[in-house]
Amino acid sequence: MPAHAPQWRSATVSDQGPRRYMADAAAHWRVPHGHQAWAVADGIGDEFEAAEATRRAVLVAARRAPEGGAAAGVLRARAHLQYFYDGAPRGQKGDCVMVVAVPLNHAAEGLDVAWVGDCRVYVVQDGEVRQVTEDHTVGQSMRRGGDPYFATPAPGYDHIVERSVLSDTEVASARVTGPVERVLLCSDGVSKAVPNQVVSGLLTAPLYDASFIARSLVSAARAYGSRDNAAATVLLRPRPAPRPGTVPAPPDRPEAVPAATELPPPLFEAGPVPECATSYTRSVVQLAAWAGLRPEWRDPYRSVRVIALNGTGPRATFGTVSVGARSGRVLRAQFIHGPGGEVENHEGPGAVREALSRICSWTSRETGEYQEPR
Repeated sequence: MPAHAPQWRSATVSDQGPRRYMADAAAHWRVPHGHQAWAVADGIGDEFEAAEATRRAVLVAARRAPEGGAAAGVLRARAHLQYFYDGAPRGQKGDCVMVVAVPLNHAAEGLDVAWVGDCRVYVVQDGEVRQVTEDHTVGQSMRRGGDPYFATPAPGYDHIVERSVLSDTEVASARVTGPVERVLLCSDGVSKAVPNQVVSGLLTAPLYDASFIARSLVSAARAYGSRDNAAATVLLRPRPAPRPGTVPAPPDRPEAVPAATELPPPLFEAGPVPECATSYTRSVVQLAAWAGLRPEWRDPYRSVRVIALNGTGPRATFGTVSVGARSGRVLRAQFIHGPGGEVENHEGPGAVREALSRICSWTSRETGEYQEPR
């Protein structure tokens, strides 16, 4: 691969949900000279032809976009579907909405985006999350004028798209300039269910595991009640090289550990704990394991190590606990609870442990799911 070609780590996670057909699809294509493209599409309707159109569209678009750009990918997919469905009865034509993203020539120095419909792209630049696309829906058009008469009922029309791949409608495009740290492409099964603050929290968390972030977004969509197909593709820049002296961490520093309490065996084992973790940090991890939050240590990212929490079930708690890579001490944590999406942020080891203790008392021993206290 040429030195100037963009290099990214990426992962896609999708889930059919309760729908009859899986009509969300994603594709990634890399050409010989190293340029690459990603596409995510969402079929219109819960039927076979919508799923077929979606699969065809993402493959065609992803193969064309590295050479001709993101908009060329969408247009090639349109030409393919129009040819494929030429002569078919009106009710037997599949259609979909789509977004395509192509990194620009210089590594992580910009992004070319094109879309039709309500699939979205988010980017992270300088630690800030920004939505690049604008939904092509009737609801969004009603909001655009700023008139409360139309804006109030607009959410009821967010599911009606105004542009699609098969129809001869305008293809929107945008170019993101400057260094891009992370990218999210997703269907509306994710974007319309998961609040912006949760999306921002997951994209800016000090994690370097694209599959975990994508899986967490899809899990969050289910936790927030989405019954649509869901698909998320996450792109991450290459991990920065660790600064000399930051890895490995110094020896453990003794800390006062609270008196042990009698707890039943954990629902899930915490797994191996890095040597840098203090005794207090180990007790926090064990508490998370007992609560059924599946704590999993991630590789160091700059000066932080992250413990990923991912409970099970539609009402589960998930989130992250940040630990100093050198000190081994708990720094902060974020917990997201159940379908209501209550978000908790805590600073310092004492506050984090207290919150975990409270979560333990709200967790079902049978399922590991978060139970709202009465």
